[in-house]
Amino acid sequence: MQEQLRQLIELQRLESEFQVLEREKIAIPRKLKELEKDYEQFTGQLTIKKQIFEEGNKEKRVFEQEIRELENQLSRRKRRLLEIKNNREYQACLREVDSIKREIKEKEDQLLELMTNLEALSEEIKSGEKELETRKEEYENKKKELEKKASELEKKLKAFDNKRKKISKKIEPGLLRKFNFIKDKRNGIAVAPVDNGVCQVCHMNIPPQTFIELQKNERMHNCPNCQRFIYWSRFGLESEEAKK
Repeated sequence: MQEQLRQLIELQRLESEFQVLEREKIAIPRKLKELEKDYEQFTGQLTIKKQIFEEGNKEKRVFEQEIRELENQLSRRKRRLLEIKNNREYQACLREVDSIKREIKEKEDQLLELMTNLEALSEEIKSGEKELETRKEEYENKKKELEKKASELEKKLKAFDNKRKKISKKIEPGLLRKFNFIKDKRNGIAVAPVDNGVCQVCHMNIPPQTFIELQKNERMHNCPNCQRFIYWSRFGLESEEAKK
């Protein structure tokens, strides 16, 4: 019985380590996706800034064209003033001149604000492009690391699986079936140590008589609360101490 218990304990150890490795492997595609999402989000934001910059430059050219046309109108009106003899017509033309000047001033103020914004945006784009190079390098390096880790985990999982199969062959079929049933129903843990009369997985007290029998290690026991196989936490240690 002691040998069967040792095999169950070892199988549980392998199962627990296998589950840890499996969770790490499952997490890698998610990490890769998050990594890719962050990189694409940054490149997308930079692309939007470039598009806004291009639209701003188009708007700037429109403003410049409108100002040139207004200045041409202003020049024509000023020449017209020199030719007008009628006072009423002169006053009307003078009002047109003032109106065009105000419009030019408004356009120039808008153009100046736009140019200031474009200059700031241009600096952001330059800074973003430099950061993009750094992020791209980091992204590619992290991607390679994760892919390498995934490959290593796959090898470890295969090695652990082979060990599980070897140990499973040493366990009585009935015990193994029960082990697998409990493992599937109890979050992957089918074997639990007992210390000071307490199951170290479900943390419930076991009956005193059961704890006494557990220390004798004459037969298999199950936790009355969680149904897992249980063993005295000092199982195997007492013989090691005797050798010292």
